[in-house]
Amino acid sequence: MSAEFDKLLPALVQGGVEFILIGGVAGNIHGASRLTYDVDVVYARTAANLKHLAPAVRVGRTHHPQRP
Repeated sequence: MSAEFDKLLPALVQGGVEFILIGGVAGNIHGASRLTYDVDVVYARTAANLKHLAPAVRVGRTHHPQRP
């Protein structure tokens, strides 16, 4: 895994964010042999969860696909 992932996942969990992990990294965790190591997170879009999410994603380099 990457250093960014090692920062992001604990920040999400400790921050109380409701989320699921999908994509290449999630597949690798379950034993798939994919060559992508991107971290895709789907989060609950409630006001309370967004308040938890904002500080959690500041721990590393994050990217929203619709915002450069």
